[in-house]
Order: sequence, then structure tokens, then C-alpha cells
Amino acid sequence: MPYKHLRDKRAYDRRYRRENIMSRHRDRAHLANRRYGSPKLIAADVAAVFANRANCYYCDAPVDSWSGTLEHIDAALGNSPSNLTVACPPCNNGKNNRPKSIWLKRLATRGIRHEDLPDSMPVQRRML
Repeated sequence: MPYKHLRDKRAYDRRYRRENIMSRHRDRAHLANRRYGSPKLIAADVAAVFANRANCYYCDAPVDSWSGTLEHIDAALGNSPSNLTVACPPCNNGKNNRPKSIWLKRLATRGIRHEDLPDSMPVQRRML
């Protein structure tokens, strides 16, 4: 279908992606494969990760298939299915390629307790 204006094509693309979440999962798998290589992910793998979690792995904020990001818990392990989880964009961008233990300590200074954080680690109270 030819479009008279580029904005019409872009509007169609946005609607299509919003309605077809598997295309979003394909994009996520493609980006993970470009960055981490082997083993190769497919859209079904990414969909399974998103089906198992409705909240951010780190801060427990609610995320859905559209707003959540694919997170590699340990960057050195690559695309193994046990290494993938869902994170909110601030946690995923903040963690970057830091080890999980360092990121969990940083969350504790912000008043967020994670299940993998040792009980001996003090968590500051959140400021209002």
C-alpha cells in the first residue's frame, strides 16, 4: 500500500507494533543476538521470559510486554535462558554491565530490598 506521506507510514508502523507484540519480541531477540551472540535467541524465547514475569526483577515495579526490557542478569553468561529476565528501563539502563551484586547494593542505598540481597546488608529508608 503506497503512502502519500512518510508520517502516514510511520503512524501505521506504530499501530502495527503496538498491536503485534511478537514483532517487539523479534526485535528484542535480534538486538540481544547482535550484542551477545551465542546461543541465538528467537522471539518465542523472549515471549516466554516476559510471560513469566509481570514485575521488574530488581525493583518490583509493574511492567508489561511493551514497556519492559530484556535484561541479562550477568553479561558474561550471554543469552542463556536462565540468565534472562524482565527489568524496567531505569533499572536496565542503570545496571548497564555492572555485576548484579553491585547493582543490588546500589538499590539498597535507594531503599529497595531485593530477594537476593543478604540480610546483613542494611537498606536505607526511602525519603519522602
